[in-house]
Amino acid sequence: MTNHPELALLDERIALSAADGIEAVVVEENTQELRLANNAVIQAHEVTARTLTLRVIQNGVPAVVTTNDWTNEGLDRAFAQATNIARSAKRPGDYPALSNIETPAPYSAPDSLCTETLERSTEHHLEWLSPAIAESKAAGTVLAGHSRSGVRTVHFRSSAGRRRTHSTTFFDTMFIAGDPSGCSGYAGEAGTSLRGVDLTALGEKAVSDAVAGRNTVDLEPGEYDVILEPEAVSELLEWLVGIGFTSGAYEDGLSFIRGREGETITGPNVSIFDDGWCTNGVGIPLPFDSQGEWKQPTFFIDKGVAKGIAHDRQSAARMGSTSTGHATFADDMPEGSSRPEHVQLAGGTDTHSSLLGKMDRGLWISRFHYVNGLLEPKRAVMTGLTRDGCFLMENGVRKGGVSTLRFTDSILEAFQRIDGLSETVKVVPTWWSSGGAFVCPSLLIRGLQFTGTSRS
Repeated sequence: MTNHPELALLDERIALSAADGIEAVVVEENTQELRLANNAVIQAHEVTARTLTLRVIQNGVPAVVTTNDWTNEGLDRAFAQATNIARSAKRPGDYPALSNIETPAPYSAPDSLCTETLERSTEHHLEWLSPAIAESKAAGTVLAGHSRSGVRTVHFRSSAGRRRTHSTTFFDTMFIAGDPSGCSGYAGEAGTSLRGVDLTALGEKAVSDAVAGRNTVDLEPGEYDVILEPEAVSELLEWLVGIGFTSGAYEDGLSFIRGREGETITGPNVSIFDDGWCTNGVGIPLPFDSQGEWKQPTFFIDKGVAKGIAHDRQSAARMGSTSTGHATFADDMPEGSSRPEHVQLAGGTDTHSSLLGKMDRGLWISRFHYVNGLLEPKRAVMTGLTRDGCFLMENGVRKGGVSTLRFTDSILEAFQRIDGLSETVKVVPTWWSSGGAFVCPSLLIRGLQFTGTSRS
């Protein structure tokens, strides 16, 4: 879209506006997707979307309008609406004045365009999915999910002259295989490049896990050693972000980081950071935020020690700090709070086999759901249910599926009991952001507390 007339029309309106400041984010996506249900493709489509999020600042008050109407009338309407909203405020705001001082990028732009991913079509996705569908039918399970890939380009423009553009390819495939017995299996994969990814094998894994769970074991509540797959870890990390690492949680006094900077709050093998550049080559990068600030690699916990939080320009100004490049986009969170979208939990040195070798008896958990992290945010106490592939393991052997269990535990304290992290890490898309993705290893946690069962 760099040379598209629509972008030129936007630049013209920004230049002519009498507002104190204007910031505009344009997100353009072209996506090919198949959706599955009941062992069949129920939807196959290609979508091209171009969305403008316009922020007009007047007297320190920001007003945000989102539109996909790129006609002259549509753009005029968006500018008029945002300007009128900003001018209608009854008191001045605290939105910082826009700066025309350019800050150097901390890294060179990552190369995240994969030709193979760009060339994929819905027909290619169907090719990959057909064997998995056949496998599911033969096994007596029911396969559902989706497989999509595409390219996303994000542009930033401001009235102060700041310009940003970044493009990346992406893919996201997810399968859930359901069994008549009530058990299910899950498999998924995401990233920027489909090169070397076996999507057929993912569907087959979901089916085999569902079949393996047919011999269901009922366990009593109590403490169990657990190995969490990256999707389960990501669910916990998303809550840790929301209650601990955002400026909103910090200013509201909910964050477990506040007042504990420099203290040890987890085990020494835990390092959690945000890296929008994905400098280790893993993840789905976006190197700037919705205010055009470069995303700074930011540690929240470094080898167990609490370090700090993410900032946008407003929170940084209120707290006498500097922006870390974490202003939210329109599809993520409300205006005026930071939000890390590229969180990584550093891996360790274990393989999946060595993790299993450390656990005599315990649970292998693929995913959690219905997690609630607001029980006691200062201790990061959470509760949630096991989902899609929870297995009883004894001496490295899978003994059967486990009926749904509820865990309730302080995740900070549980992270003090981590006894192994896999060396390999995995990209897990965030559910609340079209461009966000976490990077997680598998974990071995000693004595995770389970407080209920599906029977109770």
